[in-house]
Amino acid sequence: MPATTPRPHIMALLFDMDFDHPGRTYHHLDGRPFTKEERAIVNEATLEEFRAAGAKIHTEITQEIADQALNDASELLHKYFAQNPEVVIPYMTDEDHGHYESLRTIASADGGRFLPRRR
Repeated sequence: MPATTPRPHIMALLFDMDFDHPGRTYHHLDGRPFTKEERAIVNEATLEEFRAAGAKIHTEITQEIADQALNDASELLHKYFAQNPEVVIPYMTDEDHGHYESLRTIASADGGRFLPRRR
């Protein structure tokens, strides 16, 4: 697939983007947050355009955000799995199902105090 030509309106925003600004929102180099319209434009940027702008795509902050998102997703799924594990079990591999059963055996060793409660 041929490389795309960087789009000037996107490159202008990327060159004025503070990639070192802490937080989860985009900011201009002068500290102003991007407007809703500017965020929409930057969200259309390709990896090649980010690279052309010299963006540091993977930073400690982006790693922290990605780690937190993974933790949040795990917690969210756990709520549903804990309420009704039978919904997920058919999708498990044999290895995962065996692992689940061994963990369940450990959790039920105290009389099932930590097993999910039926609602």
